Amino acid sequence: MSDLINSQKANSFFEDVARIIEQAHSFVGRTADLTMCVTYFEIGRMIVEEEQGGKARAEYGSKLMRGLADFLTDKFGRGFSLSTLKNAKQFYNVYAPVIGQIPFIEKSQTMISQSYPFNLSWSHY
Repeated sequence: MSDLINSQKANSFFEDVARIIEQAHSFVGRTADLTMCVTYFEIGRMIVEEEQGGKARAEYGSKLMRGLADFLTDKFGRGFSLSTLKNAKQFYNVYAPVIGQIPFIEKSQTMISQSYPFNLSWSHY
């Protein structure tokens, strides 16, 4: 009888540990999604601000983004193609007004989820 009780107790304990691991996996995935969205939003912001500082915006912007794509690809590998940077720029242009309406919160590591309203993964946007 005590083996049965110990077995049930062990199973409950094992399930509790498994639940913690599942929650951690979910948290890590959500954190990664949010980090990617914030990263691409900020890349888009920097591109827009840099382009607006140039005199011949369209020509400069085109060269800027192509050069940045080449530089980032050389430095980090895949994930920073010209099309990805164009998407980041468009992402910023669409969501900047939304974020501008949110009361400013210091964008620190601990407050990042409150600073940006992104609820989906980067691929969904």
